[in-house]
Amino acid sequence: MTEHMIAQLRSYAESKTDGIEGGSLLQPVDKALIRLAVAVSVTALDRTAIDEAIATCLDQGASVAQVHEIVALTSGLGVHSLMAAEAALLDAARARGLVD
Repeated sequence: MTEHMIAQLRSYAESKTDGIEGGSLLQPVDKALIRLAVAVSVTALDRTAIDEAIATCLDQGASVAQVHEIVALTSGLGVHSLMAAEAALLDAARARGLVD
């Protein structure tokens, strides 16, 4: 993604949120857990970022169970996409006589 594209996305997001009152700030542990979810997501899947995010979560007081839940929930999205798409592929291949 180019800097120009990022600037366009930021401008768009700011235009859609202009005039909305801000909420309370997130606690550091909440920020760390969100950062972990982004690092674990199938679109990022960055091992170095995952390691750093896990360390930050634990340093900020997250429990091992909380970190595990974030990993499980986030990675489950990718697994669900895989299973749904593979089922569709198998159905299409069967309909065309390409597999038994």
